[in-house]
Amino acid sequence: MGSEKAVFRLSLFAGALVFILSVFGFVGMLDRPAIPWDELAQMTGIPDEQGLLGAAVRVDGFEIRDPDADFKFITAHHRIGDTVEFVFAEDGRETAVRAALVPFYAGEGFPLVYFLTGAFGFIVGFAVILLRPGDRRARLFFWLSMAFSSAVMISGEWYGVQGRPLALVPGVLFFFAYTLTPVVFLRFVLTFTAREHLPGGRVLFWVSILFGVFFSAVLVASLLLPSIGIFRLKDYFQVFRIYFVAVFILAAAMLFRALRTAPTRERRGQIRWVLIGIIGGLGPFLFLYQLPRALGIGPPISEEAASAFFVLLPLALALAIFKYKLLDVHVIVNKGVVYSLLTIITVGVYLLSIEGLKQLFAVRTATGRTSLAAGAAFIAAVAFAPARAWIQALVDKAFFRRGYDFRNAVRGFTAAAQQAWSAGDVLASFSDTLAGTLPVERVGAFVTAPGSGTPGLALRAGLDDDAVFSLRNASPEQAAGLSPEKLASLGFEIAMPVPLGEGVPPGWLFVGPKRSGLKFSEEDRALLETLAVEAAEALRRVRLQEEVVYERASREKAEDLGRMKTEFISAVSHELRTPMTSLQSISELLKSGKVVDAAKRERLLELMAGECGRLGRYLHNVLDFGRIEQDVKSYDIRETELGPVVSGVAEVVRSAAADNGLELEVALPESPVIVEADPDAVRQALLNLVDNAIKYGAGKKRVSVRLAATEDGAEIAVSDNGIGIAAGDRDRLFRAFYRTPEAVRHDAKGVGLGLMIVKHVMDAHGGAVVIASEPGRGSTFTLKFPRRQRT
Repeated sequence: MGSEKAVFRLSLFAGALVFILSVFGFVGMLDRPAIPWDELAQMTGIPDEQGLLGAAVRVDGFEIRDPDADFKFITAHHRIGDTVEFVFAEDGRETAVRAALVPFYAGEGFPLVYFLTGAFGFIVGFAVILLRPGDRRARLFFWLSMAFSSAVMISGEWYGVQGRPLALVPGVLFFFAYTLTPVVFLRFVLTFTAREHLPGGRVLFWVSILFGVFFSAVLVASLLLPSIGIFRLKDYFQVFRIYFVAVFILAAAMLFRALRTAPTRERRGQIRWVLIGIIGGLGPFLFLYQLPRALGIGPPISEEAASAFFVLLPLALALAIFKYKLLDVHVIVNKGVVYSLLTIITVGVYLLSIEGLKQLFAVRTATGRTSLAAGAAFIAAVAFAPARAWIQALVDKAFFRRGYDFRNAVRGFTAAAQQAWSAGDVLASFSDTLAGTLPVERVGAFVTAPGSGTPGLALRAGLDDDAVFSLRNASPEQAAGLSPEKLASLGFEIAMPVPLGEGVPPGWLFVGPKRSGLKFSEEDRALLETLAVEAAEALRRVRLQEEVVYERASREKAEDLGRMKTEFISAVSHELRTPMTSLQSISELLKSGKVVDAAKRERLLELMAGECGRLGRYLHNVLDFGRIEQDVKSYDIRETELGPVVSGVAEVVRSAAADNGLELEVALPESPVIVEADPDAVRQALLNLVDNAIKYGAGKKRVSVRLAATEDGAEIAVSDNGIGIAAGDRDRLFRAFYRTPEAVRHDAKGVGLGLMIVKHVMDAHGGAVVIASEPGRGSTFTLKFPRRQRT
């Protein structure tokens, strides 16, 4: 235990020392000198930097052989403002000029980007080691953060030397940090796999140490002696670049494999963000700058621009740590701190954008540089104007997912509830919201329906009859509406009243236990209460809509009933008036004694019998309609021969229509046709069809009635030469009180009950009514009877 504390304290001390030396190196880097290429071009007439590099012979007394390394050696020995002698050869003629070194980072924002990236890495590293002091992975991550952040903050081994021996210390630290970063990172990546050790891992570690020792020795010896020849040994740094790229590819491959085999979503999130960090943060630097230089080709971007992507690595690792609990770090991060850090990073990227635009559209004149800087600042400002809102959304989503999800859940539920058309829609949206944000075992609800008298139920979910009875008598003042025991028996844990307005019984929302098995936190209850308030608002709106619809429907129904009542009374009065008038006239004529001839008296009595039959059939239809509407109509179904039924109907019709010129044709088979049927009901249905055929016949009325046996039973077909029926009206013919417009024009008499009764009779017999008709060409109604009743 004591040794672990000693190691922890030693690690903190070493990390603090690394941080201090890194800051010291960063301060020195700010004064990094640069060759005044523009001034030298004006003094020598050699047009540009590449031309000057190729023409350089001696600088500060040192012979130039490797322009890239030699000019770095010169600037490492001097400070800004030191005068240096330059000798250039052009066309066989040497030109010696003297010029003062200028600031390398004059007015540029790259140093700020380096500092912010390194500082953020140091903060994350120290936070992890302090929160997980005894964890091996945390220590690995700590040293990875120290190495990476130090290399980024110092930025270059010779940048801050400027001829000062003490300034070599950050340079040596830079080399060891730089060379150890890939192998420490590879060791850290190994912790995501099932392997404890990587074959050859120890060799890689000592190779990195040897790289650091070699390049540090070259730096110190070349600048203290001084020796430009030793400094040129830095060209072997190309070997380390290839080594770095190879280790990076190996680490990325291991992470991809670990991502595919990760057992949990949280684990996949950790690995995914580490991958994003190394690919987005190190990828451009390695593949767009280091690898091209190692291969001896010009890199497509500068070292400064490539290094700016480093900011993504600590940011992605922080996301993996605080969001996906990488290294098992459980900490509540203050939003203001995270906002501030990300804002600083955004400012760094903003400054980097300005520098990138300036380099992309470089103009050599002083006026051009000024106008270009202003233009670049304007473009970058426009591009980063929405940065504040974007940063807040990113922070909320990445680091404060719970609060972010809850806020989005309420916003989404409110939007969905506003589109709801029923209480069921509101409950469905409530359930969906909880399923995606706060999964619970079950959701229930109780909402009364609008209307007068005892309220009905617009919504009931997850409740038994006893619970419904209790809730009907509950008041908004009651804490739960149901007792805790009743709630528990129904599988609920929380009950929330939903006020629906004054004088209206309250609704209730019920929520079961969390699926995680954990208790509801204060934050959970706050979410539920907020959703209940939004649900109450939506239910009040839905209820108001339903009340309006209910009142309108009630009013329309009352109006329809009144109109139907008036039409029915009018139609019935009309239907009764005709036979009653006829009966009255015939009876008065017979009573007067004016009809002496016995045959005529017999004929008048037959007419009276026909009108009575017609009146009886009509009253029978009306009474049957009432029985059907009350669902009390019954049938006496028994084995019945249909021939006598058809013959009887024909006789009744012939006697009633003797003076109408009716041609009635009846076709009966020779053999008996027997089915299971109610003979009185069949007689009534057939009479209704024949009456309609006579009523709607055109010209000389011809009606045929045909009875036939079929394989399945029997059928009776009634055909006429009448007005026919349009195809669009056939489905509505069997509705009560419906008459086609053509039928009304042809004969205004009638109520529209006959065919409805025919359909009910055939349905009761398990049969069917089939219509074949064309407008103007007559109709055929066929009654199809099964041989046996279906049971």
